Amino acid sequence: MPIRSISRRRLAIAVAALVVAAGLVVGALDVFTFAAPRRASTVGLALSQADTDRQAPSRPLTGAGLPGRSRPSTPVLVPAPPGRPGASSPADPHRLVTTPRGGIDHDIGPPDGTPLAAAAGTEPGQMGPLADLPQGWATSVHRFSVGGITRSYLVVRPGATSAAKLPVVVVLHGRNETPAAIEGITRTPQVTGPAILVFPAGYGRSWDAGGCCGVAHRQDINDVAFLTQTIHQVLATQPDAAANRVFMLGFSNGGRMAYRVACQDPGLLAGIAAVEAVPVDHCAATLPLPVMVVASSHDPLLSILASARPKVMQGYVEPSVQATVQQWRHLDGCSTAGSQSVTGVATVDTWSQCRGSGRVAYALYPGGSHSWPQGATATEVRAGTPSAGELVWAWLQRNVVIVAPPD
Repeated sequence: MPIRSISRRRLAIAVAALVVAAGLVVGALDVFTFAAPRRASTVGLALSQADTDRQAPSRPLTGAGLPGRSRPSTPVLVPAPPGRPGASSPADPHRLVTTPRGGIDHDIGPPDGTPLAAAAGTEPGQMGPLADLPQGWATSVHRFSVGGITRSYLVVRPGATSAAKLPVVVVLHGRNETPAAIEGITRTPQVTGPAILVFPAGYGRSWDAGGCCGVAHRQDINDVAFLTQTIHQVLATQPDAAANRVFMLGFSNGGRMAYRVACQDPGLLAGIAAVEAVPVDHCAATLPLPVMVVASSHDPLLSILASARPKVMQGYVEPSVQATVQQWRHLDGCSTAGSQSVTGVATVDTWSQCRGSGRVAYALYPGGSHSWPQGATATEVRAGTPSAGELVWAWLQRNVVIVAPPD
């Protein structure tokens, strides 16, 4: 073979190799420059994923939001609700993180990796079975359509109709939780005693609480309408329900939703409590309302002090817990004078000199994480410390002014 032909062939091979190598280098640079901002935007926190992993160990969840079988890793598309543009939303790449002693870090898990049945609250396991209910209590699941979407809620109550009117307590789960999961975490039946407990199911296991976060927010789900209709339906179908004693408790994303309902329809509720949550929506409530804010000092998703660096959740700059308390003191027209009490290790500040029936309380648990604060037994270091549910319910019973319903 002529030397010139061999040289040309070697030259062509060398050029081809250089082109491939150059492409690999450019591709690597593209991956690097794209991956860095993508990681920051998807986490949506001032914390890195590594920081979050250290604060909350990961465990697989079942369909009911309890430890057990792992979630499937294959992305599942959630169809958009009727009337909304777009067919579906891809699953988020975040991985699910749980926290000790119950509760889920509501803005870490995969909010869109849920079948439509789960988004509508009809997936098996979301509504039970429930364990450790008081003897004689019963459960029922109710569904209705709102905005063209079938929504559902769980009712847990004494089996027999009461001669006296019973309070209605609406409990909103956190993001990636279910009604059955939040009932197990809060143990609300044991806390309230005889009451009509309502556990609505969020769309895609989330709530559209305003400025962020989750599939319900991205799909612009009208959760205020859903929860308002749920309460009206409960009052219409439960003959012993007290219309003047409707309370709303929410954890994490559910706490954000409780703020939003209280702001948009304060006359619907007798009082609210938000646990490990700050509002993500503008509020201009005109009616005074008893509000309790509960937080843990080491919650990695919240800024406690007004002077602390604000946390950013999926692009939304959150107010601090102290700023949230100040906002509700302003809305309720409370004076600067307050009182402080300590129960176990929990400190509770209360402002009672407010406009009308307004009251504001701020309960802080030292330490903790982004989870529902649990109580302590007499043998534990935190002896005498009530759970968040016990603390909230006792405060609401003492501070809510009950107005007699019209004849």
